[in-house]
Amino acid sequence: MGLRLRFALLIALLVAVLLFVTSPIREATNEERRSVIAAAHLEARHNFDQLLQLQGEAFSRFIRDYSWWDDTFHFVTDRDLEWARVNLDGVLPIPRTYCPLDLHPRG
Repeated sequence: MGLRLRFALLIALLVAVLLFVTSPIREATNEERRSVIAAAHLEARHNFDQLLQLQGEAFSRFIRDYSWWDDTFHFVTDRDLEWARVNLDGVLPIPRTYCPLDLHPRG
């Protein structure tokens, strides 16, 4: 065998050994990459769920805050003290503090 052939076979053998040795490392790296991607997807899904929950809470708060306006308007215009007693006594810290709201457009 010539020197060039021996050298080529030695290089081929070294490349084969290198590929054989690094194969488990590549597989472990690929597995770790898949794990990181799965964790990132799970975190993104969790963050999206939290965003929807926070927006839902804000929307619920908005609806709850503005749902009182129609009834309050009717209280102010109709002077319905029974409605005020039922709805405002439990909300306002001092009972009958709705009396200053007993306004009428005509004075």
